[in-house]
Amino acid sequence: MSVEEAAWGIHALVNLNMELATRVVSIERGYDPRRLAFVATGGSGPVHAGRLVQALGVQVLILPAAAGVASAIGLLSADVKVDLSRTHLVRLDDVDADQAEAIYADMQREATVLLRTPPAAFVREVDLRYVGQGYELTVPFEEARRAFEELYTRRYGQASPNEMVEATTWRLTAIGERTPVELPRFAARAQATARARSAYFPECSGYLEVQVHARDELSPGQALEGPVIVEEKESTTVLPPGLKAVVDDYGSLLAS
Repeated sequence: MSVEEAAWGIHALVNLNMELATRVVSIERGYDPRRLAFVATGGSGPVHAGRLVQALGVQVLILPAAAGVASAIGLLSADVKVDLSRTHLVRLDDVDADQAEAIYADMQREATVLLRTPPAAFVREVDLRYVGQGYELTVPFEEARRAFEELYTRRYGQASPNEMVEATTWRLTAIGERTPVELPRFAARAQATARARSAYFPECSGYLEVQVHARDELSPGQALEGPVIVEEKESTTVLPPGLKAVVDDYGSLLAS
């Protein structure tokens, strides 16, 4: 086996592990990935994503600009939140409305102190289970029984509407004000000349010369067709043969 064949084997094995993990969080939970869009982030995510969507049959692949710092962008745009909980075991049919209100009011006071500013919103949830079970599902407090039955059916295949349900943990999320993050738009420009580099694609009989684009030189509306490579400071995108992509206004590649 050549060095190239061994390296490709490692790459293919990593892709297979990612494919299996994706199936666990989609197909095994009742979701068909072919009906969803695949968003690839992280420094290496866009290296593998093209192969993954081909293996999974996903029709839409989104490769954001600056994918390698997506977590940092997410941190900046995430809600400021405080999560609190109180343990109080009671059958759902025996829940006293005043007592439940008192539990949530106590947590709201604590959350307001922790946030140091008045929260923009409160989210009330409760952990429910069938009496005798050792695991719970978290559902909105409003119409808790209906939400529990629906989630239980989706998670485990069927519910037991005639069984008694009990609450174990009462949860409150306080959401603070945040400043929205505005992502920069790419300006229209004359298409830059792509560089060429030798890259290994086994379906193309090994090495061949492929176009290598700089992400910040792409223009909205520009079309790319694999095999092609797009480089940027934080990440590298590989479009394998069979995938085509168009650049959107934010520099993201919309591939299919």
